[in-house]
Amino acid sequence: MDAVKRTCVARVRTTKQATGANWIKRWFFMKRILILGAGTAGTMMANKLIGTLPEDEWSLTIVDQNPTHYYQPGFLFIPFGIYQRSDVEKPKRDFLPPRARVVLGEIDVINRIRTESECTTAKCLGTTI
Repeated sequence: MDAVKRTCVARVRTTKQATGANWIKRWFFMKRILILGAGTAGTMMANKLIGTLPEDEWSLTIVDQNPTHYYQPGFLFIPFGIYQRSDVEKPKRDFLPPRARVVLGEIDVINRIRTESECTTAKCLGTTI
C-alpha cells in the first residue's frame, strides 16, 4: 500500500466515528487537485476552481513554503512613509479560499507518473490532477 492510500486509510479510521460512514466514503473517493505555490497564479487558480467545482466531489490542496504574502509594489512607498510594513505584509491564507487545505512546506519531489508530491512537512500529497 503506497503512502497516499495509507494517509487516506488513517484519516478514515480517525474520523469514522465522528462523521459517519457516508461522509467518509465520499471523502475517500473525492477527486483531488494539488496546486504547488500560492503566488499570483496559484491563488488565482485556487479561487477560480473552488467556486466552480462541486464541494462534495473535489478537494483542493495548496502547498507553499511561506505563509506571508508581500505586496512588492508597496515596498516603494515605505521609505516615504506612505505605507507601513503592515500594509505590504499579509497572511496568504487571507487570499485563499477557506475550503482549500493549505500545507506549509518546501516541495522536494514531483512524481508525475504516480501523481503525488513529496514535501518536507507532509511526506506525500496525492492528487488526481
